[in-house]
Amino acid sequence: MMSHDPAPQAVFIRRRTALGLAASGVTGLAAPAWGQQVSADGILSEGCAMHWRARARINSSLPDNSLNEFMITVRPTNNQPGIMEVQHWSSGSTLNWRIPIGTSFAVKNAVATLTLPTVPAGTTMAFVSDSALTSWIVNPPSRFSWGTLFTWGTVAASDVHDNGNGTWTIDLGDLPAGAGRLFQLVMTMPVGTSTAQDFDLDIDVKGTYGYGSPSSCQPAPVPANHPMALLGLGALSALAAGWHLRGKRSQGR
Repeated sequence: MMSHDPAPQAVFIRRRTALGLAASGVTGLAAPAWGQQVSADGILSEGCAMHWRARARINSSLPDNSLNEFMITVRPTNNQPGIMEVQHWSSGSTLNWRIPIGTSFAVKNAVATLTLPTVPAGTTMAFVSDSALTSWIVNPPSRFSWGTLFTWGTVAASDVHDNGNGTWTIDLGDLPAGAGRLFQLVMTMPVGTSTAQDFDLDIDVKGTYGYGSPSSCQPAPVPANHPMALLGLGALSALAAGWHLRGKRSQGR
């Protein structure tokens, strides 16, 4: 297990399902975070509509759970245009989810939607995103093969919204090419709650690419019978006719 040192400061988010607030900051966080299993492809983008998905499962009864159960991922090592995975581990009755999102292409108006696992009443939630976390992911550089491919930034707590239905929305805003965002969610369940059961967390990120980056993002072609296309053909015909008439007049001089 790798130590997360120094421990990040936690921003606590109260769920509308009456989960309580944690009494103190998050300390002693640790996590290995590279999958050994084959994961499903998380790229759902079409044209200029960027759409990524990632999912992971915590179940402490599974072998090497924190190194496996990366069910859906986006990874540059798979020749994909960025990184997004749900790094996960448990400690006692606490579920830890750390999510890096890094894009190789600029994305406008990126929004993440988290679908949280079902947890018992009395669970407290802490959202963590600070410089200690973003420094940890690249120091040492060998921690992740993709860590230094992106410039990591934090997510403000004011951009995190509890939708009251088991999902959270996170406004990531405009992401330049090579930008990364990193945050962590800590779910502390009541003492004695077993983690030897399935807890799945999903994240969807949607945004808009710019034309040409990636190459699959191109302006939609104008149908041949569209008024703009017909106007364009008419204008070209008139222009051609004008040049033809001008040429005849020149020859008559």
